[in-house]
Amino acid sequence: MRVLSLFFCCALWARAAPWPIYFESDRLFREAAEKADRAHAPLPQRITGLTVPHHAPAAEMIATAFRLAAAHEYTRIVLISPDHHSRGTTLCSTTARPFLTASGEVATDATAVARLLIHPDVSDSALFSKEHGILTVLPLVKRYFPQTPIVAIALNARSDRAEWQRMAEAIEPIIDEKTLLIQSTDFSHYLTWQEAKRHDQQTLHVLATGDKDLMATLKQPAHLDSKCCQWVQAHLQQKRFGVTSPVVIDNRNVCECGASPREPRTTSYITQLWCAEPLSSATLPGEAWFFGGDVFFGRSIAAKMKSKEFREKIAAKIQQTTAGRPLIVNLEGVLFSGHPPAHAHPLMLGMDARIVIPALKSWNVPAVILANNHSADFGEKQKQFTIAHLRAHGIIPLDAGPPQELGPFRFACATDLSNQPLHSVRLIQEKHILDWRSPASAPPLLAWFHAGTEGSSKADARSIQVADWAEQAGASLISGCHPHVSSQKWEHKPNSLRWYSTGNLLFDQSNTDGTLLELRFFPQGTYSARIHRIGNLFHTR
Repeated sequence: MRVLSLFFCCALWARAAPWPIYFESDRLFREAAEKADRAHAPLPQRITGLTVPHHAPAAEMIATAFRLAAAHEYTRIVLISPDHHSRGTTLCSTTARPFLTASGEVATDATAVARLLIHPDVSDSALFSKEHGILTVLPLVKRYFPQTPIVAIALNARSDRAEWQRMAEAIEPIIDEKTLLIQSTDFSHYLTWQEAKRHDQQTLHVLATGDKDLMATLKQPAHLDSKCCQWVQAHLQQKRFGVTSPVVIDNRNVCECGASPREPRTTSYITQLWCAEPLSSATLPGEAWFFGGDVFFGRSIAAKMKSKEFREKIAAKIQQTTAGRPLIVNLEGVLFSGHPPAHAHPLMLGMDARIVIPALKSWNVPAVILANNHSADFGEKQKQFTIAHLRAHGIIPLDAGPPQELGPFRFACATDLSNQPLHSVRLIQEKHILDWRSPASAPPLLAWFHAGTEGSSKADARSIQVADWAEQAGASLISGCHPHVSSQKWEHKPNSLRWYSTGNLLFDQSNTDGTLLELRFFPQGTYSARIHRIGNLFHTR
């Protein structure tokens, strides 16, 4: 009987007067949408969720996210926001009344609302008359999804982890395969721009891991205004769509959206896409760089590289992920102007530069890492030839030493082992790593180490030790290679994110694998990270 009453009431509410207009003019949102439409095309993949701001100065960020998701039709949009003014009487508040915007009326899915109201933690509320977490987003919902009804839900932002679970359980029945779940959330609050950037980077690291437990450790409002919304989004995406982490497409501060850079109490924004399918780097905003593991073009690979078909397939597989964005790799061994010496020991890695240089250029490799145990295999003279030859072809050699600036970041590398003139280990010294320290205002530092145990995807104690030194020196992202197999998951530390081994990119070994590390940089100096698994390219046929 209660269920029938709720459905009847919702039908009446849906025909009741809509919630009044919040923004009298749609000019701000129309102009934001026009900019987004010129800059981006809708993605072919079905987007299952979005995380967008709810401040008018960030309207272009909202429009961009909606534009990317606009290629598909959705049966409903579930729009979740924090209850900013604590006007709700239950954990979740909703309404069956439609909403007026300056662009027209946004319909409500009364049937879905009635189903929501069956749950004891959900109630009908009048809070939507002033809830900017919903009302700021609706003009762009109307523009990009004009025929799609919404379900507006405000969540109790002062709730705890157990209550988040109850919120998710209440919402889950109305999430089906054609639902778009939009999370309306702003991020760092009430800090200076410099402090906000530091907190944003911490949040971006947590988002990269996809770990809901880590999301619960973020501070509200220093990191975001509603941990509950982020957690509920992550929980429902994983349970309903199998999506474990979002793709971050933008991170800005209100100081980049018109506020004074000296504003003492800023707000920041992080837009996110949730999608079960791979998203190409070429289709997303931001400046992306990629980092790959061990690359070697000698021995049996040299024979394979004679085949144009093999070369093109390898390049195509790499570009399928990088979309032509810059790729930095670890070059194992040294170059020769022709074939390397035939009498050389098989563990002395030499390569024909006539094979190496064209391949690196076809992958768009602007720099290679030489801080590894094979860079001195044929002595210092051949190493210097390698460095000079790379430079002559516009490829930057990256060796141990002070950090180098590469576009939007600084890069420092070191090897913990060497083969020549003697086999040596534990070469990295703490004092040399701590010399990498730079002012807090410097671009982000990526530390890359040639270390670890061959064949093991788990970081050994020594790798952890040198990573700890790098974190003390200010490195916020730490990665590397040498084990020839990839790490299996991110390791999150208070001030750094670590993917200890990217494994092999192209190496003549079986039973190995590799990953590409993508960093997407934003103008304010922060970045997002994600991992792309590429398997074993040596077996490409």
